[in-house]
Amino acid sequence: MKYYLFILLFISFYSIGFSQRSKVEKELKYLSSDQLKGRANGSPELLEAANWIAEEYKQIGLKSPAFADNYLHEVRLVSVENQHKNLILNGLSISKEKFFVLGQKENFKLTNADKVKLFVVSEYDDIMAIFSQIRLINESYAVLIHPEHTRRFERLSRYFSRPKRELENEEANFSLWVLSDEESIQNIDLTVINNLNSTTIFNVIGELPSPSSQDRKWIYSSHYDHLGIMPNVNGDSIANGANDDASGVVAVLELARKFSKGERPEKSLYFVAFAGEELGLFGSKKLASTLDLDSIEAMINIEMIGFPNEDLGPQSAYITGYELSYLPAFMAKNTKVEKFMFFPDPYTYLDLFNRSDNATFANYGIPAHSVSTYSENDESYHAVNDEFENLEIDHIMEVIEAIYESTFPMLELNYDPGVIDYKTKTDR
Repeated sequence: MKYYLFILLFISFYSIGFSQRSKVEKELKYLSSDQLKGRANGSPELLEAANWIAEEYKQIGLKSPAFADNYLHEVRLVSVENQHKNLILNGLSISKEKFFVLGQKENFKLTNADKVKLFVVSEYDDIMAIFSQIRLINESYAVLIHPEHTRRFERLSRYFSRPKRELENEEANFSLWVLSDEESIQNIDLTVINNLNSTTIFNVIGELPSPSSQDRKWIYSSHYDHLGIMPNVNGDSIANGANDDASGVVAVLELARKFSKGERPEKSLYFVAFAGEELGLFGSKKLASTLDLDSIEAMINIEMIGFPNEDLGPQSAYITGYELSYLPAFMAKNTKVEKFMFFPDPYTYLDLFNRSDNATFANYGIPAHSVSTYSENDESYHAVNDEFENLEIDHIMEVIEAIYESTFPMLELNYDPGVIDYKTKTDR
């Protein structure tokens, strides 16, 4: 009798494991299929993927947060292209190459100098130090930069004058940068005409609330956007993004299922598929500006786990920013080493910690790290051959299980992961 009971239990566990593996495989095939054309930001295919992920969240039983519409969290991007600009400063006409204007206003005119805060960069000042400080100011301002800094000014002007997408700024503030030896603004006449192009993308967010705690939350995340259509290589032009980062998305979905079906954690959880990561972490930046960050205790971001790392080998993964908080070491400690091991990032010189969505939250002092098995010499990275056929499903399942087992003990209320005392570079 015991023998038959054992056989039944074995078959039951095997069937569950096989079913989970089959579902993950099916999800990976869909997300990396030619049907989604590489999931480019702003494309209809990215929206199709977003709605599919939202439906999966619904089937799992996750709650749609109050700030999202049916799991979709709107992220509005704006591209600004200047069509015309003219500046008269203290009675002097300033040539177009000696000033630039940043902001998301379509057409505007400034004739009152009192409406902008003024900064003056003298010939002895460190222009980049001042630049870093004043860019954080949430109001309109003008900067007069001494001609001693001409080369720096020209570099900044070239960079900011290129049309590029950025998060929509509802405040619609602007900044004026002028190469001039003037030290004050007595009078001003500024005219600017811009062409604005808007794009809307969506983060996809599901919540697993805890009855024990609503003010202590963890985030499990990945990004579902990729590069779309690329130059043709051997008849293929679709950057399918199977490893980057469909593998992370299916991991987030599978973790949501595990946490929903098994013993409930004592802390509330967000499961997030970010958009806009490939453009500059825009999805995570928008979410960080939306959430009450005091309630966010930690973040586990999953980035490219499609096959084993060539330097660390199978049954392992690495964690970026390993030494920056207590979290990675606890994950390693909570994992049975005979089954799986978490290592420090072997490629710190690649600055991977700052190149994915964890960086956005780490910048606010939140322990936020990426789990990855990406290899430095991976020739499929950001290429058209990042295909489903390259993925190793058993490896992906092992990484998912290791993340689940290693973080679950930290979801008890008596565990505090602390903070990251680190300012990251989220401008990629």
